[in-house]
Amino acid sequence: MRTQGFTGSDCSVRRRVVSWDRSVTGVAPPSTKPPGVRPPSARRLSWLFLKDPGDRSEREREFVDALFQCRPELERAASLARAFADMMRERRGEELDAWIRQAWQTNVPREIGVFAIGLNKDYKAVKAALTTEWSNGQVEGQVNRLKLLKRQMYGRAKFDLLRRRVLYTG
Repeated sequence: MRTQGFTGSDCSVRRRVVSWDRSVTGVAPPSTKPPGVRPPSARRLSWLFLKDPGDRSEREREFVDALFQCRPELERAASLARAFADMMRERRGEELDAWIRQAWQTNVPREIGVFAIGLNKDYKAVKAALTTEWSNGQVEGQVNRLKLLKRQMYGRAKFDLLRRRVLYTG
């Protein structure tokens, strides 16, 4: 192609060839991705880390073990994440101070430490959420409902109609 005057790059040729229809050329387009296993998403990995090790399938266990061998700090992060989730689930607020101290240690990934700093900034609220049985779920539900009504009526009516819809019990 260069002898015929083509001055483009290999990448431009590859992009063009990949877009050709296989039925016309009879040749499968070359793969632009290297062969292998697609890495799991961050969301999938976080759920895998939070899962109790005894509840993981054999394949998941092998993957997590191999990952922890390559990156040992991830094992520490996963154990801290599971401990925090258990502390929240079982409302063990008395363990919060110890958990924050562990998260600030040097062998813990930076993201866990940043999360602990955020918890420490709003310490009283976090402690109250972990120790009291009170919930603001009902209030948040009503606020969400009111915002939905406001969005639905945006630019259509004045306050008197909004008030009627909010107070409608029907």
